[in-house]
Amino acid sequence: MRTRTQLPNVLLAALAMSACAVSTEDVESTEQAICACPSPPPPVPRPSPVDCSDVVPPMSHGRPLGAGPPSGVDAPLPPQTFPTYVGDANTDAIIKQDADRFWAEHFYMTGQEEVDSIQQAFDNYNVPAWEYGSRAAALVQMFDLLEPIDPARAYVYLSRLRCIADALLVNRDDLRDPPIVDSFHGRAVAGWGAYGADRDCRWNTDVVVAGLYTYAMAAFARRVADNPSAFSEEDREAAIRFTTATVQSYFDYRDDLHLDEHDRWAYFKAPTGYATLTCGLFSCDEAEKVQKTCNAYKNGADHTIAYNENMLFMKALAELALAADSTLYRDSDDSLIHAFRIYYATYEAPVVIAKNFTFFEDHLNEKTLSDGTPYFEWSSQLGSPTKNIEDTGHASVTLGSLAVLLDDKSRLDALLEANNRTERVALSRPLFERFANTFLRIIWKYDYQDPSGLRNILSIIVDGSLASNAKNANGNCAGWIPLAQFNPWMWIRCRDATFHPGVGTANYLNVDNHAALLRYRQFR
Repeated sequence: MRTRTQLPNVLLAALAMSACAVSTEDVESTEQAICACPSPPPPVPRPSPVDCSDVVPPMSHGRPLGAGPPSGVDAPLPPQTFPTYVGDANTDAIIKQDADRFWAEHFYMTGQEEVDSIQQAFDNYNVPAWEYGSRAAALVQMFDLLEPIDPARAYVYLSRLRCIADALLVNRDDLRDPPIVDSFHGRAVAGWGAYGADRDCRWNTDVVVAGLYTYAMAAFARRVADNPSAFSEEDREAAIRFTTATVQSYFDYRDDLHLDEHDRWAYFKAPTGYATLTCGLFSCDEAEKVQKTCNAYKNGADHTIAYNENMLFMKALAELALAADSTLYRDSDDSLIHAFRIYYATYEAPVVIAKNFTFFEDHLNEKTLSDGTPYFEWSSQLGSPTKNIEDTGHASVTLGSLAVLLDDKSRLDALLEANNRTERVALSRPLFERFANTFLRIIWKYDYQDPSGLRNILSIIVDGSLASNAKNANGNCAGWIPLAQFNPWMWIRCRDATFHPGVGTANYLNVDNHAALLRYRQFR
C-alpha cells in the first residue's frame, strides 16, 4: 500500500535553499501596452522542435484521419449552416456531429502547423497568451464531453492538447537557449515572460501566464494518469513530463505566494521586485496610460494579485495534485527530488487551493434583490475601491476556474483528509446559485417592454453597468456557462447572448464559449 510523502521541515528548507530560487485592478490584462519596447531581433523563422506531424491528423469530412474509426462518421457531414449554431438536441449523434463542426471551425490547422505557429510567436516575442489558454481549455472541455461516448474522437482533442502543451513547455524561459532572466525575480523562472512598457521594458514573468500554460499540461497529465492503460507510452511519458513541469513552475512562484499555517487565506502576490520600477515617461500616444499602469504595478508590489489571476493558477494546481497522486507519476521515479515534487503537488497544493478559495469567498459581497433573491457583487481584488467592481469577462475567468475545482473537489478533499488537514475546498450549491442569480438578474439585459431596447446583452460590469449593443460582454460567457449545473437558464441565456447579432459581427461565438456550450448542454 502506498504511503503519502511526509517531509520534515529541514528537508523542505534545504530544497527551498537549493532551488532556482500581480497586479491591481487597473492592470489585470497581460496584453502588451501600445508603447512597444525594443526587443531582440527575431531569429530566422524555424519550425517547432515539437514533432506533431503524426499525432494530430487533419480532418476530412469532419472525421479525424488516422485516429481510429470514430463510430458513426463514415460519410461526409451534412451541409453546414452558417453561422454555426448550438441547438438544443443532445443525442450522442448530435454531440459527435457538433464536435466535428467545432473542430473544423477552430482547429483547422494541422497539429504541426499549430505548434510551428506557437514557435514563431515566441521567436517574435509576440505571444497571444490568453488565446493559447482559451484553446487549451476548450480542448479539455471537448475531451471530457466526448470521452464517455466516443474515446477515439475524444483522443483527437487530447492529442492536440499534448502538442500545444509541449510547444509551450519548450519555450519556457528557463529552458530556452540561453535562459531568459526575469529581472524582478533575479533568475530564469520556470515561467513565460515578455518585455512590457508598463514594467520599464524589463523582462517580466508572472504567475498569470504560468497558470494559463501549466493548466494545459496538468489537465493532459491528469486525464492520462486517470487511465494510463488507455494511452500510448508516448502519452504516458508526456503526462509525467507535464506533471513535473507544473510542479517546477509552482515551486518557482512560491516566492510570490502568501501561505501561512495560521492564516485561513492563501494567495499569490505581485513580485516584491516591482517596487524597483521607475515608470519613466514614454514618447508615444499611450504614454500617460502606460505610466499609470506601471505605477499601479509598482504600488502593488508584494500585494495580492486579482482574484481571477489567483484562480487561474488554482485550477492548474487542482489538476496537478490529482496527476501527481497517481500511480503513474508516483512510480515514475524513486529519487529524493521526485519525493519533494510529490509532496508539493499532493500535500501543499490542495491546502493552497482550499485557502485561496476561502480568501475569495470571504471577500464576496452578498446582496439581495427586492424580491429576496440573493446574489453576489465583488471587486476585482482585495483592496480595490468600491468603484472597481469586477468586470464580467474577468469574472468569467474566475468562474471557469471554479468549475474545474468543482470537478476535482471530491478528490482534492480526499487528499486533504488523507493528509490530516482540516481545510476543504468549500464549494457549495448555494454559492453557485448566487453567482447564477448575479448573471440572470443583474448582468443579462432584456427589455421586455421596448422592442428597440437592450435584448440579450451582457453588461460589462457585474453590477449591471456598462451595457449597450455596441459595447458589451457577450463574448465573455464561457466561464459562466458551467453554472447551468445549478440553474439551466444559465445555458439558455448564455447561448442567447453568444448568438445575438453584434455590431459588425454575426455573433459572439469563440473557441471557449463554443466548447462550454457543447460541454454543458446536457444541463439545459
